[in-house]
Amino acid sequence: MKRLVLILGFMTSFASFAQAQDQEFRKLFLGLGLGANMVGDETFPYFQLNFGYRLSPKSQLALEFGMGSVTAKQIGSFTYGGGGHTYTDGKINYTYNLFAPSLSWSYFLGDVSKSVLWRVGPSIGVLQVTGTDSYTPTSKDGAEITGIPDPQSISKTAGVFGAHVGMTWNFARRWFLDLEYRLSANTGNLKFEERTVSIGTQNAPIDAKEFGAICNKITIGVGWRFGKP
Repeated sequence: MKRLVLILGFMTSFASFAQAQDQEFRKLFLGLGLGANMVGDETFPYFQLNFGYRLSPKSQLALEFGMGSVTAKQIGSFTYGGGGHTYTDGKINYTYNLFAPSLSWSYFLGDVSKSVLWRVGPSIGVLQVTGTDSYTPTSKDGAEITGIPDPQSISKTAGVFGAHVGMTWNFARRWFLDLEYRLSANTGNLKFEERTVSIGTQNAPIDAKEFGAICNKITIGVGWRFGKP
């Protein structure tokens, strides 16, 4: 939630700054994208928010916030009681969440007056993976189930550097579509040690997990340029 508030606050400030621009061409833009980020052998469905600035007709900078999450995996089960009954449908799940802010620079190839442009460039950033346990259900017949522990999160962080190739289609005066592929390498492996979570007398093991040092990311998105009409 704190990350979301920070991003929304930044977006509001960015939009205010954009409206104050008076340039020959629209330098500032905002983009939203969807795709997949493959970190080692794990694929994260991916959402991306971009804030960009055209340094010149041929180059641009983009500040990107990417987030993703893999489907929760059941790692165990638990029993619980309520209303004189014992239930056995308790599930212990484990989820990995990804947060990937980065800064990229792009150089546009060919004639920048064309509606379809190719671009290439480098990027640097941070890759954070967080593992979190969760328990379902947390209530039965309207009553809270007692004894369920609070979720515990463990985060691993690495620096990231990479290169990208992309295609931008300016299909309207302000609107554009963007397709990008990025190959990145982490400065260190993101390794989670084997551990155990407990609920009452019931234990569930969490297998060790190591995310590879190579990332392959593909995104497609839509953007809006600020500036004079």
